[in-house]
Amino acid sequence: MLERYFIRPDTVDRIRACWIGEPIERYVGWLAEQGYAARNVLRRVPILVRFGTFAASRGATRWDELPAHVDAFVADQLQARGEHAGDAAQRKTAFGVRNVVEQMLRVALPNHAAASRRPHAPDPFTRQAPGFFPYLREERGLRDASIHHYGHYLRGFEGYLERIGCRGDLGHVRQGGGNWRVVRSVVGQAAFAEGSGVMAGSSGAAIPAMVSSVR
Repeated sequence: MLERYFIRPDTVDRIRACWIGEPIERYVGWLAEQGYAARNVLRRVPILVRFGTFAASRGATRWDELPAHVDAFVADQLQARGEHAGDAAQRKTAFGVRNVVEQMLRVALPNHAAASRRPHAPDPFTRQAPGFFPYLREERGLRDASIHHYGHYLRGFEGYLERIGCRGDLGHVRQGGGNWRVVRSVVGQAAFAEGSGVMAGSSGAAIPAMVSSVR
């Protein structure tokens, strides 16, 4: 499976030589089954190799000892990024590193319950726009962090429709325009607003304006 993503044989050999090479390769197979873009695999594997090296340097010799080293590894990666990184950048880095490592642990260690794992909120608009989130991940190749943000704002949009009596029915927002068109429009505007700082701390107030713009 590694050969599918890494062309150089020495790169594949180096990954397999890592003492957690087997769970890494198992995780890569899982990513392929889930339809992750190749660039996501290429970004995640080096993080996991560094995690294996880091855990071994702290005395880990068995896979079931790996979860105890996740927090320290995340802190180490933040320190390696530099002291001058802003809070938002540090949070993004911490989320990305932790997500990759804990996702691999859940695949390699089925009984592992990540300490920071929270109950997963259901994806919004699964009835009205089925397949939208797999589309973001598989066709667009978006990162988990980006999909998480989109889900956050779309859940707010879904909640707003509930409050005004639409009950999540996108047909009340745009007749004949297509559910995906509405969802994608709000996603795009939410991403732009987030990047512009418009929605910082006030996503609920911004959503009605987004709804009006796609009527």
